[in-house]
Formats: sequence, structure tokens, C-alpha cells
Amino acid sequence: MSFPRRPRIFTRSQILLIAFLAFAFAVPTFAHAQTETTLFNFGPAAPANPYNGLTLDAAGNLYGVAYYSQAVYQLHRSNGAWQANVLYTFTKGKDGGYPSSPPVIGSDGSLYGVAAGGGTHGQGVVYKLTRGSGSTWKETVLYSFTGGRDGAAPGNNLVFDNAGKLYGTTASGGDSNPNSVCQIDYQGCGTVFELSPEGTQWKFRLLSVFTGKFDAFGPAFLAFDKASNLYVSSSGPPSGFEGQSGPGVIFKLVPHTSGLWTQSLVYYFGSGSDGGDPGNIVFDKSGNIYGAAFNDGIPNCQTGIGAEGCGEIFKLSRQTNGKYSLSVLYAFTGYSDGAFPEGIILSRGKIYGDAQQGGSGLQASGDGVLFQLSPNPDGTFSESTLHTFDGNDGKWPDGFPVVDPAGNLYGITTYGGTNSGGVVWEYTP
Repeated sequence: MSFPRRPRIFTRSQILLIAFLAFAFAVPTFAHAQTETTLFNFGPAAPANPYNGLTLDAAGNLYGVAYYSQAVYQLHRSNGAWQANVLYTFTKGKDGGYPSSPPVIGSDGSLYGVAAGGGTHGQGVVYKLTRGSGSTWKETVLYSFTGGRDGAAPGNNLVFDNAGKLYGTTASGGDSNPNSVCQIDYQGCGTVFELSPEGTQWKFRLLSVFTGKFDAFGPAFLAFDKASNLYVSSSGPPSGFEGQSGPGVIFKLVPHTSGLWTQSLVYYFGSGSDGGDPGNIVFDKSGNIYGAAFNDGIPNCQTGIGAEGCGEIFKLSRQTNGKYSLSVLYAFTGYSDGAFPEGIILSRGKIYGDAQQGGSGLQASGDGVLFQLSPNPDGTFSESTLHTFDGNDGKWPDGFPVVDPAGNLYGITTYGGTNSGGVVWEYTP
């Protein structure tokens, strides 16, 4: 059985549409044994089957969402063990439904997130959770999508800028061209939006409307660079064959004092060997971009009709002319090294990530792995498998890891564990 990719909505996030129509430097630590530990087993009661990764706060608490359980949850240590508290359960009404990305933490301590369904128009919402008395949390809808030009089915990550504005993406809606393949199949190719706080209200603004051409299809993850430029990864336009999509792109949106944003292409994944369906991206101190491509890479890694690669880790090096050149740091074979990388982080000069499948002696089979890429003196990277999931300790990692100040990694699997409802894991390098 093949599990559709999370992390994003389209290719990796078509599960959301089907359901209702993804260098950080840590403080050095003393040497110790490398271990993977299951911190918490989800299910059978809600929350179960966590989705799209975790958020870590300054106190060491973890936050996430359970898509089908309609829940936003918090994990915290209590008496030496980890416990889960459901902070809010969506009704799938005007408050939203199907939370699709871990919440981000605002400067006010509130949680901000997106739900792919529900809302006034049934097309998804941006929400805020504010701590009340005791352990209660109050939900406020900041924006309800109409499914028109503003978009529909928001998902993946929200990001704040330095001014406290929120930025996010929708998987569909936007382009109303009746001849567009996105309009025919998905009611639009998606949008990038901004929400600005104005008193007690939030003002919505479109930054980009996808057409399925240069900007591709289904915007995925967002990331700001040091110059406050907003980078967007995206799947390619749908091919019409067995749900496959094109290779995808990375582009950036540059703000101007006039308030307008200009859009330019950073990289188009077109050769197959350079990867496809890019996920989250991260920057090093020099402005180079690192990321995971969910598929393509080594040809015919998957078997069967429409075979494609098992994904790869790439680096986009910034050139003196402002353009980028891509180098493949590692291409997954689909065996013990894993298949279909979900996302990466940079920590202490190394690349860490998880792959949704692989870890088995059979190609593109297995319950997923944690991996590490270490730099070599000649500029290449060596890959090592840190942990192989076996179902009992989790199955199918989802999202990308988060790292605490001590350099420990945390993440989730959507399935597996004691209750088959997924797990939260910790890896100590």
C-alpha cells in the first residue's frame, strides 16, 4: 500500500482535497550514545494519526494537529512521562475542519494555524487559539476562504514576518480561467496570501495566484530569507496521468516599499535527475538553499506504471549573478536508506531528515527511516540511516524534524506504535 504524501497539499497533499471534495544551529553538547526513543503513542482515542510534523516552544512543549481527529494537541512532560492534551477540537462548521498544519506560535503566545475545510464558505480557515483560564483555549477565526480568487483548502506552514504579519498558502482556488487544467480538475492552482493585524481584525491580501504554468501547481512550503524575501516551493502542474504531477519549482516573492511584491523563478525541477515535488527549504548563513525533493532522482526507483525516483536532498548555491545552481547531495535508492524524504533541517553543520517509506530490503518498501547527511572535505555529503522504523515504534514519518537547543530531534509518524495511531519520537545525536 502506498501512503499519499502529507506534507503538502497536492501530490503530497491531495489527501486534503480528496478528504473533502512539510541551517539551524544548536548548542554543542557532550558526547553520548545516539538513540531513538518513542515518547508518546497516539490513539485509540483522539488525538490519533498526527499530521504534518510538530512545533516546539521555548519551554520544550510540542504542538501538532490530527487531521481526521479534528484536533490541535499539546505534548508536555509530566512526572517523567509525556502526556497529550487536546487544546481544541474543530466541529467542521464555521470554526473550520481538518487542521492541516502544526500551529505556529505568535509573539503574544497564541497559536496560529490553518484548517483545510469548514469556515463560513466551507473552504477552510486561518485560526487563532488563545489560552484561557486553566487549561482552556479559545478559537477565533481570522479568515474564512471563499473558494474563489482568495483560494481554498489552506495547508502546510504559516510563517510570521518581523512585523507580525502572517503568510500562508492554499492548495486550490485562485485562478478562474476555465481552460486551466487546475480550474478543470481542482477549481484553481492555489494561492499565496498575507494576513495583517489591524486592531482586533486581520486584513487579507493576495500575494500570488497560481496558474499552473511558470509558478506550477499547489504551493507548498514558505520560508523567509535574511532579506525578508519570501520563498515558495511548489509541485508541478498535474499531468492527467494517474494523479502524477510535474516536477515543481521554487520561486521567491520580493517586497517593495510600495507594498507590492514581485515574483521571480529560483529553480525549475525539470530534468528528473534533479528531483521533483520539493518540500520545505532552509537557508545557511551564506544564503544557499537546502531542501528535500519527494520524488524523482534515481530513475525507476518505484516499480510499476509511471515509475519515478525515490527522492533526493539538494542544495541550491547562490551565484554572484543572483541565480542558483543545483547540486544533488544524495539520491535515495528506496532500500535501507529510505524513500520519499518528507523534509529536512540543518543542525550543527549536518542535514537531518525523515523519509516516508524505505528501510527494507525491498525497493520503496518499509515503514520509513531517519537519516543524516554529513559533509565531506571535498564538498560532497555522506548519507547514513540513523533509525529504521518497524511499525511497532512508528510507521511513515510525516513532516520534518524539529530540534531543541541541546540538538535533540523530535518528529511524528502518522501510523504505527502501540495503538496503530502514530507516535512522537525523539532522536539524540
